[in-house]
Amino acid sequence: MWPRLVLDEEATLVVDSRGPLGEHRKSHWQTVLPLLAARPQPVEAGDSIEIRAAVELGSGVAEPPRYSLEGTVRKG
Repeated sequence: MWPRLVLDEEATLVVDSRGPLGEHRKSHWQTVLPLLAARPQPVEAGDSIEIRAAVELGSGVAEPPRYSLEGTVRKG
């Protein structure tokens, strides 16, 4: 068993921990750390990063929690 994370209702953003035929990937980070943007945000020494996180818990066991992250990079 391996996870397949569907991150939007249209199933356009999907993170698979295995290849299409079940083959191993080079890293498990595709599952642990899904990409949040099409391109990485460049940072340099002296920059600061502010992250705001929120979790909305479901009303029951069958309702999954919803997570959100919003971040800002301030150039040093």
